[in-house]
Amino acid sequence: MNAIEQAFSASINTMDPDQVNASLDSQKRWPIHKDTALCSNIMSTIQAPEGSLSIQESTIPDAGSGLFIKRDLAEGELIFTSVPLVLCAEVGQGMEACDFCFQQRRRVFHPVEDRFLQPGEVLPPLHICNGCRMYQYCSKSCWQRAWDTGHLYECGLLAGASTDVETRTLYRLLILMRKKVLLAQQVKALARLEHEVANFERRTKKSWPRIISIAREARERTKSELSIGEILMLYGIIRCNSLPVDQTYRNAPLGNALDFGGALINHCCDPNVVIVFNSTQVQVRALRKLKAGEELLHCYRDIAYDFTFRNPRIAARYQFRCQCDRCREESDRHYKEAKNESDVLPLILSTQAALFDIIDVSKKQAFVTPTAFNVELQLGKVNHILKTGYAGGPWPNNLEPLPTVLKALAALCERQGDLINSIKIRIKALAFTKWRKGLPWSEDLIDFVLSLSTLTMFPSHPSLRDPSLPKHKEFQDIFIGHLHTLHGILLNFYGPQGRTTGIVHTFLQQEKGSYNGPVPGTRAFRRRFKASQENVLKWAGVDEGLWTVE
Repeated sequence: MNAIEQAFSASINTMDPDQVNASLDSQKRWPIHKDTALCSNIMSTIQAPEGSLSIQESTIPDAGSGLFIKRDLAEGELIFTSVPLVLCAEVGQGMEACDFCFQQRRRVFHPVEDRFLQPGEVLPPLHICNGCRMYQYCSKSCWQRAWDTGHLYECGLLAGASTDVETRTLYRLLILMRKKVLLAQQVKALARLEHEVANFERRTKKSWPRIISIAREARERTKSELSIGEILMLYGIIRCNSLPVDQTYRNAPLGNALDFGGALINHCCDPNVVIVFNSTQVQVRALRKLKAGEELLHCYRDIAYDFTFRNPRIAARYQFRCQCDRCREESDRHYKEAKNESDVLPLILSTQAALFDIIDVSKKQAFVTPTAFNVELQLGKVNHILKTGYAGGPWPNNLEPLPTVLKALAALCERQGDLINSIKIRIKALAFTKWRKGLPWSEDLIDFVLSLSTLTMFPSHPSLRDPSLPKHKEFQDIFIGHLHTLHGILLNFYGPQGRTTGIVHTFLQQEKGSYNGPVPGTRAFRRRFKASQENVLKWAGVDEGLWTVE
Protein backbone atom coordinates (compact mmCIF):
# COMPACT_ATOMS: atom_id res chain seq x y z
CA MET A 1 0.00 0.00 0.00
CA ASN A 2 1.54 3.33 -1.05
CA ALA A 3 1.56 6.49 1.05
CA ILE A 4 -1.59 7.93 -0.58
CA GLU A 5 -3.59 4.75 -0.05
CA GLN A 6 -2.32 4.61 3.53
CA ALA A 7 -3.49 8.18 4.12
CA PHE A 8 -6.95 7.32 2.80
CA SER A 9 -7.17 4.12 4.87
CA ALA A 10 -6.10 5.83 8.08
CA SER A 11 -8.48 8.76 7.57
CA ILE A 12 -11.55 6.71 6.67
CA ASN A 13 -11.19 4.74 9.90
CA THR A 14 -10.60 7.78 12.14
CA MET A 15 -12.98 7.68 15.09
CA ASP A 16 -14.24 10.65 17.10
CA PRO A 17 -11.64 11.29 19.86
CA ASP A 18 -14.46 12.48 22.13
CA GLN A 19 -15.73 8.88 22.20
CA VAL A 20 -12.54 7.10 23.18
CA ASN A 21 -14.30 5.44 26.13
CA ALA A 22 -17.33 4.33 24.10
CA SER A 23 -17.83 0.72 23.10
CA LEU A 24 -16.68 -0.28 19.61
CA ASP A 25 -20.28 -0.70 18.43
CA SER A 26 -21.29 2.81 19.48
CA GLN A 27 -18.20 4.68 18.26
CA LYS A 28 -18.74 7.14 15.42
CA ARG A 29 -16.43 8.61 12.82
CA TRP A 30 -14.83 11.94 13.64
CA PRO A 31 -17.11 14.67 12.18
CA ILE A 32 -15.43 17.05 9.79
CA HIS A 33 -16.58 20.15 11.68
CA LYS A 34 -14.75 19.00 14.83
CA ASP A 35 -11.42 18.64 13.02
CA THR A 36 -10.02 22.17 12.75
CA ALA A 37 -7.05 21.17 10.59
CA LEU A 38 -9.26 19.26 8.14
CA CYS A 39 -11.73 22.16 7.91
CA SER A 40 -8.86 24.51 7.10
CA ASN A 41 -7.62 22.11 4.42
CA ILE A 42 -11.07 21.82 2.81
CA MET A 43 -11.62 25.59 2.89
CA SER A 44 -8.31 26.05 1.03
CA THR A 45 -9.84 24.21 -1.96
CA ILE A 46 -12.69 26.75 -2.19
CA GLN A 47 -12.33 30.18 -3.78
CA ALA A 48 -14.40 32.56 -1.64
CA PRO A 49 -13.84 35.87 0.19
CA GLU A 50 -11.65 35.20 3.20
CA GLY A 51 -13.65 34.39 6.31
CA SER A 52 -16.99 34.25 4.46
CA LEU A 53 -17.63 30.52 5.00
CA SER A 54 -17.34 28.08 7.87
CA ILE A 55 -17.87 24.36 8.41
CA GLN A 56 -20.13 23.63 11.37
CA GLU A 57 -22.50 20.97 12.62
CA SER A 58 -25.51 20.92 10.30
CA THR A 59 -28.84 22.29 11.49
CA ILE A 60 -30.45 19.21 9.90
CA PRO A 61 -30.67 16.22 12.29
CA ASP A 62 -28.18 13.43 11.49
CA ALA A 63 -26.76 15.33 8.50
CA GLY A 64 -23.24 15.61 9.94
CA SER A 65 -21.28 18.69 8.95
CA GLY A 66 -22.55 21.57 6.83
CA LEU A 67 -21.33 24.72 5.12
CA PHE A 68 -22.43 28.07 6.60
CA ILE A 69 -22.28 31.64 5.30
CA LYS A 70 -20.80 34.26 7.62
CA ARG A 71 -22.01 37.40 5.82
CA ASP A 72 -25.26 38.70 4.36
CA LEU A 73 -25.78 37.94 0.69
CA ALA A 74 -27.98 39.37 -2.05
CA GLU A 75 -29.98 37.13 -4.38
CA GLY A 76 -27.74 35.87 -7.18
CA GLU A 77 -24.50 36.75 -5.39
CA LEU A 78 -21.58 34.39 -5.99
CA ILE A 79 -20.74 32.50 -2.79
CA PHE A 80 -17.79 30.40 -3.92
CA THR A 81 -16.18 28.61 -6.84
CA SER A 82 -14.14 25.43 -6.80
CA VAL A 83 -12.57 22.83 -9.04
CA PRO A 84 -13.79 19.26 -8.34
CA LEU A 85 -11.37 16.63 -7.13
CA VAL A 86 -12.58 14.34 -9.91
CA LEU A 87 -15.10 14.46 -12.75
CA CYS A 88 -16.41 11.60 -14.83
CA ALA A 89 -18.62 11.92 -17.90
CA GLU A 90 -21.58 9.74 -18.74
CA VAL A 91 -20.94 7.50 -21.73
CA GLY A 92 -23.10 5.48 -24.08
CA GLN A 93 -25.78 6.17 -26.62
CA GLY A 94 -27.16 9.70 -26.45
CA MET A 95 -24.51 10.83 -23.95
CA GLU A 96 -22.53 13.54 -25.67
CA ALA A 97 -20.40 15.33 -23.09
CA CYS A 98 -16.68 15.83 -23.51
CA ASP A 99 -14.87 14.03 -20.66
CA PHE A 100 -12.36 16.87 -20.43
CA CYS A 101 -14.17 20.21 -20.83
CA PHE A 102 -17.73 18.87 -20.35
CA GLN A 103 -19.16 20.96 -23.16
CA GLN A 104 -22.39 19.27 -24.13
CA ARG A 105 -24.38 18.80 -27.30
CA ARG A 106 -27.85 18.13 -25.94
CA ARG A 107 -28.96 21.69 -25.21
CA VAL A 108 -30.00 24.43 -27.63
CA PHE A 109 -26.54 26.03 -27.43
CA HIS A 110 -23.63 25.27 -29.74
CA PRO A 111 -21.17 23.08 -27.78
CA VAL A 112 -18.14 25.24 -28.64
CA GLU A 113 -19.29 28.56 -30.12
CA ASP A 114 -21.15 31.03 -27.89
CA ARG A 115 -24.47 31.04 -29.73
CA PHE A 116 -27.73 29.16 -30.15
CA LEU A 117 -27.78 26.22 -32.53
CA GLN A 118 -29.41 26.85 -35.88
CA PRO A 119 -32.42 24.68 -36.85
CA GLY A 120 -31.15 21.47 -38.44
CA GLU A 121 -27.49 22.38 -37.79
CA VAL A 122 -25.15 19.37 -38.05
CA LEU A 123 -22.43 19.28 -35.42
CA PRO A 124 -18.92 17.91 -36.02
CA PRO A 125 -18.45 14.31 -34.83
CA LEU A 126 -17.14 13.55 -31.36
CA HIS A 127 -13.61 12.24 -30.96
CA ILE A 128 -13.77 8.82 -29.28
CA CYS A 129 -10.67 7.50 -27.50
CA ASN A 130 -9.10 4.84 -29.72
CA GLY A 131 -7.87 2.91 -26.70
CA CYS A 132 -10.82 2.36 -24.36
CA ARG A 133 -13.49 3.20 -26.99
CA MET A 134 -15.53 4.50 -24.08
CA TYR A 135 -14.78 8.14 -23.34
CA GLN A 136 -15.51 10.82 -25.92
CA TYR A 137 -14.20 14.33 -26.45
CA CYS A 138 -15.31 17.41 -28.37
CA SER A 139 -11.91 17.59 -30.11
CA LYS A 140 -8.59 15.81 -30.42
CA SER A 141 -7.11 18.63 -28.34
CA CYS A 142 -9.40 17.80 -25.41
CA TRP A 143 -8.55 14.11 -25.77
CA GLN A 144 -4.81 14.91 -25.60
CA ARG A 145 -5.22 17.07 -22.51
CA ALA A 146 -7.40 14.40 -20.85
CA TRP A 147 -4.74 11.81 -21.68
CA ASP A 148 -1.95 13.91 -20.18
CA THR A 149 -3.90 14.62 -16.98
CA GLY A 150 -4.88 11.05 -16.10
CA HIS A 151 -6.68 9.12 -18.84
CA LEU A 152 -3.42 7.37 -19.79
CA TYR A 153 -3.51 5.55 -16.44
CA GLU A 154 -7.05 4.18 -16.86
CA CYS A 155 -7.42 3.68 -20.60
CA GLY A 156 -5.98 0.16 -20.72
CA LEU A 157 -8.02 -0.97 -17.69
CA LEU A 158 -11.46 -0.23 -19.12
CA ALA A 159 -11.90 -3.05 -21.64
CA GLY A 160 -15.22 -4.71 -20.80
CA ALA A 161 -15.69 -2.44 -17.77
CA SER A 162 -19.05 -1.19 -16.57
CA THR A 163 -20.32 2.01 -18.17
CA ASP A 164 -22.04 3.03 -14.92
CA VAL A 165 -20.74 6.50 -14.04
CA GLU A 166 -20.37 5.80 -10.32
CA THR A 167 -18.37 2.65 -10.97
CA ARG A 168 -16.09 4.49 -13.40
CA THR A 169 -15.67 7.33 -10.89
CA LEU A 170 -14.59 4.67 -8.39
CA TYR A 171 -12.02 3.31 -10.86
CA ARG A 172 -10.75 6.81 -11.56
CA LEU A 173 -10.23 7.63 -7.89
CA LEU A 174 -8.56 4.32 -7.13
CA ILE A 175 -6.19 4.76 -10.08
CA LEU A 176 -5.34 8.33 -9.12
CA MET A 177 -4.53 7.10 -5.60
CA ARG A 178 -2.54 4.14 -6.92
CA LYS A 179 -0.49 6.37 -9.23
CA LYS A 180 -0.06 8.96 -6.45
CA VAL A 181 -1.59 11.73 -8.56
CA LEU A 182 -3.79 12.83 -5.65
CA LEU A 183 -2.20 14.46 -2.61
CA ALA A 184 -2.35 13.04 0.91
CA GLN A 185 -4.38 16.01 2.15
CA GLN A 186 -6.89 15.49 -0.65
CA VAL A 187 -7.52 11.82 0.13
CA LYS A 188 -7.70 12.52 3.87
CA ALA A 189 -10.51 14.99 3.22
CA LEU A 190 -12.15 12.61 0.74
CA ALA A 191 -12.15 9.78 3.29
CA ARG A 192 -13.94 11.85 5.90
CA LEU A 193 -17.01 12.57 3.75
CA GLU A 194 -20.19 10.71 4.67
CA HIS A 195 -20.55 7.29 3.02
CA GLU A 196 -23.68 5.76 4.63
CA VAL A 197 -22.49 2.25 3.81
CA ALA A 198 -24.33 0.72 6.76
CA ASN A 199 -27.64 2.24 5.63
CA PHE A 200 -26.87 1.38 2.03
CA GLU A 201 -26.37 -2.30 2.90
CA ARG A 202 -29.51 -2.40 5.07
CA ARG A 203 -31.76 -0.78 2.45
CA THR A 204 -30.40 -2.61 -0.59
CA LYS A 205 -30.17 -6.18 0.63
CA LYS A 206 -31.06 -7.68 -2.76
CA SER A 207 -28.49 -5.64 -4.68
CA TRP A 208 -25.77 -5.66 -2.00
CA PRO A 209 -23.96 -8.72 -3.47
CA ARG A 210 -23.71 -6.81 -6.76
CA ILE A 211 -22.20 -3.81 -4.94
CA ILE A 212 -19.62 -6.09 -3.33
CA SER A 213 -18.76 -7.53 -6.75
CA ILE A 214 -18.27 -3.96 -8.06
CA ALA A 215 -15.76 -3.33 -5.25
CA ARG A 216 -13.91 -6.58 -5.95
CA GLU A 217 -13.70 -5.92 -9.68
CA ALA A 218 -12.53 -2.36 -9.03
CA ARG A 219 -9.76 -3.68 -6.78
CA GLU A 220 -8.66 -6.21 -9.38
CA ARG A 221 -8.71 -3.81 -12.33
CA THR A 222 -6.90 -0.94 -10.58
CA LYS A 223 -4.52 -3.12 -8.52
CA SER A 224 -5.52 -1.10 -5.48
CA GLU A 225 -4.24 -2.28 -2.11
CA LEU A 226 -7.17 -0.88 -0.19
CA SER A 227 -9.40 -3.49 1.43
CA ILE A 228 -12.78 -4.42 -0.04
CA GLY A 229 -14.42 -2.70 2.94
CA GLU A 230 -12.51 0.52 2.29
CA ILE A 231 -13.38 0.42 -1.41
CA LEU A 232 -17.05 -0.06 -0.48
CA MET A 233 -16.80 3.05 1.72
CA LEU A 234 -15.24 4.98 -1.17
CA TYR A 235 -18.08 3.84 -3.41
CA GLY A 236 -20.52 5.06 -0.74
CA ILE A 237 -18.72 8.43 -0.61
CA ILE A 238 -19.17 8.76 -4.38
CA ARG A 239 -22.88 7.93 -4.20
CA CYS A 240 -23.59 10.25 -1.26
CA ASN A 241 -21.49 13.25 -2.26
CA SER A 242 -21.19 13.48 -6.05
CA LEU A 243 -22.83 16.39 -7.81
CA PRO A 244 -24.54 15.72 -11.12
CA VAL A 245 -22.80 17.81 -13.77
CA ASP A 246 -25.35 20.12 -15.44
CA GLN A 247 -28.10 20.44 -12.87
CA THR A 248 -30.83 21.60 -15.19
CA TYR A 249 -32.83 18.43 -14.38
CA ARG A 250 -34.05 18.38 -17.97
CA ASN A 251 -32.03 15.39 -19.12
CA ALA A 252 -29.86 12.76 -17.51
CA PRO A 253 -26.78 14.48 -15.99
CA LEU A 254 -23.68 14.82 -18.13
CA GLY A 255 -21.63 13.09 -15.47
CA ASN A 256 -20.49 13.14 -11.84
CA ALA A 257 -18.30 15.62 -9.99
CA LEU A 258 -16.83 15.04 -6.54
CA ASP A 259 -16.22 18.47 -5.05
CA PHE A 260 -15.42 19.17 -1.40
CA GLY A 261 -17.40 22.41 -1.20
CA GLY A 262 -20.41 20.90 -2.97
CA ALA A 263 -20.26 17.78 -0.81
CA LEU A 264 -20.65 19.86 2.36
CA ILE A 265 -23.84 21.55 1.15
CA ASN A 266 -26.68 19.52 2.63
CA HIS A 267 -30.07 18.80 1.12
CA CYS A 268 -33.33 20.71 1.38
CA CYS A 269 -36.22 20.57 -1.11
CA ASP A 270 -36.59 24.35 -0.68
CA PRO A 271 -32.95 25.32 -1.26
CA ASN A 272 -31.26 28.66 -0.70
CA VAL A 273 -28.40 28.18 -3.19
CA VAL A 274 -28.06 27.04 -6.78
CA ILE A 275 -25.07 25.02 -8.01
CA VAL A 276 -24.05 25.44 -11.63
CA PHE A 277 -21.12 24.28 -13.72
CA ASN A 278 -19.08 26.68 -15.84
CA SER A 279 -17.37 24.02 -17.94
CA THR A 280 -15.61 22.05 -15.16
CA GLN A 281 -15.76 24.75 -12.48
CA VAL A 282 -18.37 24.57 -9.74
CA GLN A 283 -20.13 27.86 -8.96
CA VAL A 284 -22.49 28.33 -6.02
CA ARG A 285 -24.81 31.35 -5.91
CA ALA A 286 -27.50 32.57 -3.52
CA LEU A 287 -30.99 31.63 -4.69
CA ARG A 288 -32.47 34.27 -2.36
CA LYS A 289 -31.25 36.82 0.17
CA LEU A 290 -29.20 35.09 2.87
CA LYS A 291 -28.41 36.21 6.40
CA ALA A 292 -25.07 35.62 8.08
CA GLY A 293 -25.17 32.34 10.00
CA GLU A 294 -27.48 30.47 7.57
CA GLU A 295 -26.55 26.98 6.43
CA LEU A 296 -26.17 26.60 2.66
CA LEU A 297 -28.69 24.10 1.28
CA HIS A 298 -29.49 22.80 -2.18
CA CYS A 299 -31.91 20.23 -3.57
CA TYR A 300 -30.15 17.00 -4.50
CA ARG A 301 -32.58 16.05 -7.26
CA ASP A 302 -36.02 16.40 -8.92
CA ILE A 303 -36.60 19.87 -7.47
CA ALA A 304 -39.64 20.59 -9.65
CA TYR A 305 -41.48 17.42 -8.70
CA ASP A 306 -43.83 16.59 -5.86
CA PHE A 307 -42.49 14.82 -2.77
CA THR A 308 -44.29 11.59 -3.77
CA PHE A 309 -41.88 11.33 -6.69
CA ARG A 310 -38.87 13.21 -5.29
CA ASN A 311 -38.55 11.70 -1.81
CA PRO A 312 -38.26 7.99 -2.75
CA ARG A 313 -35.60 8.82 -5.34
CA ILE A 314 -33.59 10.80 -2.80
CA ALA A 315 -33.88 7.91 -0.31
CA ALA A 316 -32.72 5.35 -2.87
CA ARG A 317 -29.75 7.45 -3.94
CA TYR A 318 -28.60 9.10 -0.71
CA GLN A 319 -29.93 6.74 1.99
CA PHE A 320 -32.13 9.19 3.89
CA ARG A 321 -35.72 10.45 3.77
CA CYS A 322 -36.17 14.18 3.62
CA GLN A 323 -38.33 15.70 6.37
CA CYS A 324 -38.15 19.33 5.28
CA ASP A 325 -41.09 21.75 5.52
CA ARG A 326 -41.81 21.52 1.81
CA CYS A 327 -42.12 17.72 1.94
CA ARG A 328 -44.45 17.91 4.95
CA GLU A 329 -46.59 20.60 3.32
CA GLU A 330 -46.94 18.62 0.10
CA SER A 331 -47.82 15.47 2.03
CA ASP A 332 -50.42 17.31 4.11
CA ARG A 333 -51.92 18.79 0.96
CA HIS A 334 -52.56 15.35 -0.51
CA TYR A 335 -54.32 14.00 2.54
CA LYS A 336 -56.34 17.19 2.93
CA GLU A 337 -57.45 17.67 -0.68
CA ALA A 338 -57.69 14.15 -2.13
CA LYS A 339 -61.27 12.85 -2.05
CA ASN A 340 -60.45 9.49 -0.54
CA GLU A 341 -60.34 8.34 3.07
CA SER A 342 -57.77 5.60 2.45
CA ASP A 343 -54.03 6.00 1.92
CA VAL A 344 -53.95 8.42 -1.01
CA LEU A 345 -50.26 8.15 -1.89
CA PRO A 346 -50.42 4.82 -3.81
CA LEU A 347 -53.32 6.21 -5.85
CA ILE A 348 -51.38 9.39 -6.65
CA LEU A 349 -48.31 7.38 -7.62
CA SER A 350 -50.45 5.27 -9.93
CA THR A 351 -51.71 8.38 -11.72
CA GLN A 352 -48.19 9.76 -12.00
CA ALA A 353 -47.06 6.52 -13.63
CA ALA A 354 -49.98 6.65 -16.09
CA LEU A 355 -49.07 10.22 -17.05
CA PHE A 356 -45.41 9.32 -17.58
CA ASP A 357 -46.57 6.44 -19.80
CA ILE A 358 -48.25 8.97 -22.09
CA ILE A 359 -44.88 10.67 -22.62
CA ASP A 360 -43.27 7.33 -23.56
CA VAL A 361 -46.07 6.37 -25.94
CA SER A 362 -46.12 9.80 -27.57
CA LYS A 363 -42.36 9.83 -28.12
CA LYS A 364 -42.48 6.38 -29.66
CA GLN A 365 -45.23 7.47 -32.05
CA ALA A 366 -43.53 10.76 -32.97
CA PHE A 367 -40.08 9.27 -33.53
CA VAL A 368 -40.88 5.84 -34.95
CA THR A 369 -44.11 6.49 -36.89
CA PRO A 370 -44.51 10.28 -37.14
CA THR A 371 -47.78 10.05 -39.06
CA ALA A 372 -49.34 8.16 -36.15
CA PHE A 373 -48.68 10.97 -33.65
CA ASN A 374 -51.90 12.77 -32.81
CA VAL A 375 -51.52 15.39 -30.09
CA GLU A 376 -55.27 15.84 -29.64
CA LEU A 377 -55.62 12.12 -28.98
CA GLN A 378 -52.86 12.22 -26.38
CA LEU A 379 -54.33 15.32 -24.72
CA GLY A 380 -57.66 13.48 -24.55
CA LYS A 381 -55.96 10.60 -22.75
CA VAL A 382 -54.37 13.05 -20.33
CA ASN A 383 -57.70 14.72 -19.57
CA HIS A 384 -59.36 11.34 -19.01
CA ILE A 385 -56.72 10.41 -16.43
CA LEU A 386 -56.97 13.81 -14.72
CA LYS A 387 -60.71 13.65 -14.05
CA THR A 388 -60.46 11.23 -11.14
CA GLY A 389 -56.67 10.76 -10.93
CA TYR A 390 -56.22 12.57 -7.64
CA ALA A 391 -57.39 9.69 -5.46
CA GLY A 392 -60.92 10.01 -6.82
CA GLY A 393 -60.93 13.77 -7.41
CA PRO A 394 -59.64 15.98 -10.22
CA TRP A 395 -55.87 16.20 -10.54
CA PRO A 396 -54.49 19.67 -9.58
CA ASN A 397 -53.15 21.54 -12.60
CA ASN A 398 -49.90 22.47 -10.85
CA LEU A 399 -49.11 18.96 -9.62
CA GLU A 400 -46.36 17.16 -11.46
CA PRO A 401 -46.01 15.40 -13.76
CA LEU A 402 -48.88 17.18 -15.56
CA PRO A 403 -46.77 20.24 -16.51
CA THR A 404 -43.95 17.92 -17.61
CA VAL A 405 -46.32 15.87 -19.78
CA LEU A 406 -47.58 19.04 -21.47
CA LYS A 407 -44.01 20.26 -22.08
CA ALA A 408 -43.14 16.92 -23.68
CA LEU A 409 -46.20 17.05 -25.94
CA ALA A 410 -45.36 20.65 -26.88
CA ALA A 411 -41.82 19.63 -27.84
CA LEU A 412 -43.16 16.78 -29.99
CA CYS A 413 -45.57 19.15 -31.74
CA GLU A 414 -42.69 21.49 -32.52
CA ARG A 415 -40.66 18.60 -33.87
CA GLN A 416 -43.60 17.76 -36.15
CA GLY A 417 -43.72 21.35 -37.40
CA ASP A 418 -46.96 22.18 -35.56
CA LEU A 419 -45.67 25.41 -33.99
CA ILE A 420 -49.07 26.87 -33.07
CA ASN A 421 -50.15 23.84 -31.02
CA SER A 422 -46.64 23.63 -29.57
CA ILE A 423 -46.80 27.19 -28.23
CA LYS A 424 -50.38 26.84 -27.02
CA ILE A 425 -49.60 23.66 -25.06
CA ARG A 426 -46.30 25.04 -23.77
CA ILE A 427 -48.03 28.17 -22.42
CA LYS A 428 -50.45 25.98 -20.49
CA ALA A 429 -47.55 23.86 -19.19
CA LEU A 430 -45.60 26.88 -17.96
CA ALA A 431 -48.68 28.47 -16.41
CA PHE A 432 -49.29 25.22 -14.49
CA THR A 433 -45.65 24.93 -13.35
CA LYS A 434 -45.50 25.54 -9.62
CA TRP A 435 -41.74 25.55 -8.98
CA ARG A 436 -40.23 28.61 -10.64
CA LYS A 437 -37.15 29.19 -8.49
CA GLY A 438 -34.43 27.09 -10.05
CA LEU A 439 -32.64 25.97 -13.17
CA PRO A 440 -35.53 23.89 -14.61
CA TRP A 441 -37.63 27.05 -14.92
CA SER A 442 -34.87 28.88 -16.78
CA GLU A 443 -34.60 25.95 -19.20
CA ASP A 444 -38.38 26.03 -19.72
CA LEU A 445 -38.18 29.74 -20.57
CA ILE A 446 -35.32 29.13 -23.01
CA ASP A 447 -37.47 26.61 -24.89
CA PHE A 448 -40.43 28.98 -24.80
CA VAL A 449 -38.64 32.08 -26.13
CA LEU A 450 -37.01 30.06 -28.92
CA SER A 451 -40.45 28.80 -30.01
CA LEU A 452 -41.78 32.36 -29.93
CA SER A 453 -38.74 33.55 -31.86
CA THR A 454 -39.48 31.08 -34.64
CA LEU A 455 -43.15 32.08 -34.68
CA THR A 456 -42.54 35.83 -34.78
CA MET A 457 -39.87 35.48 -37.44
CA PHE A 458 -42.49 34.87 -40.14
CA PRO A 459 -45.39 37.32 -39.62
CA SER A 460 -46.97 36.37 -42.98
CA HIS A 461 -46.93 32.65 -42.38
CA PRO A 462 -50.29 31.02 -43.34
CA SER A 463 -50.71 29.53 -39.86
CA LEU A 464 -50.85 33.05 -38.38
CA ARG A 465 -53.83 34.09 -40.50
CA ASP A 466 -56.29 32.30 -38.24
CA PRO A 467 -58.48 35.09 -36.79
CA SER A 468 -58.76 33.24 -33.47
CA LEU A 469 -55.02 33.68 -32.85
CA PRO A 470 -53.58 36.60 -30.90
CA LYS A 471 -52.09 39.36 -33.03
CA HIS A 472 -48.54 39.04 -34.27
CA LYS A 473 -47.45 42.07 -32.22
CA GLU A 474 -48.82 40.42 -29.06
CA PHE A 475 -46.63 37.37 -29.66
CA GLN A 476 -43.72 39.77 -30.22
CA ASP A 477 -44.45 41.56 -26.94
CA ILE A 478 -44.45 38.41 -24.85
CA PHE A 479 -41.39 37.10 -26.71
CA ILE A 480 -39.35 40.20 -25.83
CA GLY A 481 -40.78 40.34 -22.31
CA HIS A 482 -39.99 36.72 -21.43
CA LEU A 483 -36.57 36.96 -23.08
CA HIS A 484 -35.83 40.01 -20.91
CA THR A 485 -37.05 38.13 -17.81
CA LEU A 486 -34.96 35.09 -18.75
CA HIS A 487 -31.82 37.21 -18.97
CA GLY A 488 -32.43 38.52 -15.44
CA ILE A 489 -32.92 34.99 -14.10
CA LEU A 490 -29.71 33.76 -15.74
CA LEU A 491 -27.75 36.65 -14.23
CA ASN A 492 -28.70 35.28 -10.80
CA PHE A 493 -27.79 31.70 -11.73
CA TYR A 494 -24.68 32.05 -13.88
CA GLY A 495 -23.56 35.64 -13.28
CA PRO A 496 -22.79 38.24 -15.98
CA GLN A 497 -19.74 36.29 -17.15
CA GLY A 498 -21.52 32.93 -17.50
CA ARG A 499 -21.62 31.41 -20.98
CA THR A 500 -25.38 30.86 -20.89
CA THR A 501 -25.97 34.44 -19.71
CA GLY A 502 -23.75 35.79 -22.46
CA ILE A 503 -25.51 33.88 -25.24
CA VAL A 504 -28.95 35.01 -24.07
CA HIS A 505 -27.72 38.61 -23.57
CA THR A 506 -26.44 38.77 -27.16
CA PHE A 507 -29.72 37.31 -28.42
CA LEU A 508 -31.72 39.83 -26.37
CA GLN A 509 -29.75 42.79 -27.75
CA GLN A 510 -30.27 41.57 -31.32
CA GLU A 511 -34.02 41.13 -30.84
CA LYS A 512 -34.46 44.45 -29.04
CA GLY A 513 -32.87 46.15 -32.04
CA SER A 514 -35.64 44.92 -34.35
CA TYR A 515 -38.49 45.26 -31.84
CA ASN A 516 -40.97 48.02 -32.62
CA GLY A 517 -42.17 48.87 -29.13
CA PRO A 518 -41.23 50.36 -25.74
CA VAL A 519 -37.89 49.52 -24.17
CA PRO A 520 -38.13 46.37 -21.99
CA GLY A 521 -38.04 47.21 -18.29
CA THR A 522 -39.84 50.53 -18.66
CA ARG A 523 -43.33 51.24 -17.31
CA ALA A 524 -44.66 51.60 -20.86
CA PHE A 525 -43.36 48.19 -21.81
CA ARG A 526 -44.76 46.55 -18.67
CA ARG A 527 -48.23 47.88 -19.49
CA ARG A 528 -48.01 46.62 -23.07
CA PHE A 529 -46.59 43.27 -22.02
CA LYS A 530 -49.31 42.75 -19.40
CA ALA A 531 -52.08 43.30 -21.94
CA SER A 532 -50.47 41.02 -24.53
CA GLN A 533 -49.72 38.33 -21.94
CA GLU A 534 -53.35 38.30 -20.79
CA ASN A 535 -54.63 37.92 -24.36
CA VAL A 536 -52.21 35.11 -25.17
CA LEU A 537 -53.04 33.27 -21.94
CA LYS A 538 -56.74 33.60 -22.70
CA TRP A 539 -56.14 32.14 -26.17
CA ALA A 540 -54.31 29.21 -24.60
CA GLY A 541 -57.21 28.59 -22.20
CA VAL A 542 -55.29 29.66 -19.11
CA ASP A 543 -56.42 31.91 -16.27
CA GLU A 544 -54.26 35.05 -16.40
CA GLY A 545 -53.65 34.83 -12.65
CA LEU A 546 -51.72 31.57 -13.05
CA TRP A 547 -48.75 33.24 -14.71
CA THR A 548 -47.89 36.79 -13.81
CA VAL A 549 -44.52 38.34 -14.59
CA GLU A 550 -43.12 41.22 -12.54
